[in-house]
Amino acid sequence: KGWPSPFSRVGPGVSEAPVPNFSEHGGDTDATFGKGFGVAVCDRSGRWRETSGTSFAAPLLARKAAHALKGLERFCQGTTRPYSALVKAFMALTAQLPESSLQGNVRALTKRSLGRGQFNLDLLYTPDENAALFLWQGVLESPKDLVQVQIPIPRDWLAKAGQPRMRVVWAWESPVHDGVSGIWGCRRVNLTFRTDPDSDSFVGSRGSFSHSSYTIREKIVDLSKEALEGVELNGDRWLTELQYVQLADYYPSPEPSPKQRVGMVVELADLEGKESPQRFVQGLSFANTFDRLTVSPTKVAAPAPIKV
Repeated sequence: KGWPSPFSRVGPGVSEAPVPNFSEHGGDTDATFGKGFGVAVCDRSGRWRETSGTSFAAPLLARKAAHALKGLERFCQGTTRPYSALVKAFMALTAQLPESSLQGNVRALTKRSLGRGQFNLDLLYTPDENAALFLWQGVLESPKDLVQVQIPIPRDWLAKAGQPRMRVVWAWESPVHDGVSGIWGCRRVNLTFRTDPDSDSFVGSRGSFSHSSYTIREKIVDLSKEALEGVELNGDRWLTELQYVQLADYYPSPEPSPKQRVGMVVELADLEGKESPQRFVQGLSFANTFDRLTVSPTKVAAPAPIKV
């Protein structure tokens, strides 16, 4: 009771990507394990018994993802719909490991077998008052396309926060080719930060689940006074630049479109809990523009070229 699952698929997956990504109950238990430890199913003899398994966990996770898609539709205009990549990034940023499984000698097993943990769907409806969360989705037209996204980072908050930090998770859906070994997908989306168009870029540190070719990546940027010493802050908006590179050729079939959808989630927080960024963000003169996802370009039917 309270221990992580012994039947999870654990360890490096395809192309050394971490497995699993997320976790859910493998049965009908609640947070207090008050409903039993499995799902009532019929055995070969037709008798009811209780069973647990990953096949029970997968639909629970899929249900949460479906609710996230539905919840994000509130912020869409016209024919725009939430991208699955955005939901994937949101899941990755909000996921947490259960506290009950992080105690004593089971801690290492928990981190290995439960991946990022369970993601918090509630944040779509009840924001965390101690953090500021921004969601963005857009399209890269080709490997030559560079998209710049403005991220609000109030200077007043940076001056008062004890240990300000920015955490960014971005995701995409890449074409794959099983003839190419050592990589997950044929494309990789890279992301950098700048305080303004003419400044040097910030690299940031990679998150614990980042992988060179997997389609979810994470960066953590230290925004403390020490880390930003000598950096000139000219405004309350930083630039995030996104561009994708092609890692391998595509499978010889209908060639995929060069357009690449991307979803990105940014979290600002003070690790010391001294100053929440919420009131500073809400006090910005352009804060009323943070209520809609980017309008998707209109789809135009195009012939699909086939390699021969």
